[in-house]
Order: sequence, then structure tokens, then C-alpha cells
Amino acid sequence: MDDKSSYARSSCIGLLNQVGETLHVWWERYERRRELSQWTERDLHDIGMSRSDIVFETDKPFWRA
Repeated sequence: MDDKSSYARSSCIGLLNQVGETLHVWWERYERRRELSQWTERDLHDIGMSRSDIVFETDKPFWRA
């Protein structure tokens, strides 16, 4: 294997790793927001958040932090 193909292969692997990591982060956000939306008023009060705080958070698209 020459240097060009070795570099191309490692670049492709790096890109795939970045895509995988991004998808993982997006999935975690989706899951966390979905879970928060199911919390009771008492749970939210315990952590100092209101229902409107949760609505604001859960209305965000999964790609937005």
C-alpha cells in the first residue's frame, strides 16, 4: 500500500469515527430530553426546574445543545 492510499484510508476511518461520535451525542440528547419530558412536577421542583424550562429544552432539535 502506498502513502496516498494509507493516508486516504486513515482519513476515511477518522471521518467515520467523527460521524459515529456525533450520532452518539445526538442520540444521547434525544434520550435525555425525552426522559425529562416525562418527569413529574415534584421531580422538576427537586432539581430547580419548571415545566416551561423542560418544554424549552425538549423543543430543541436533537442537534442543538
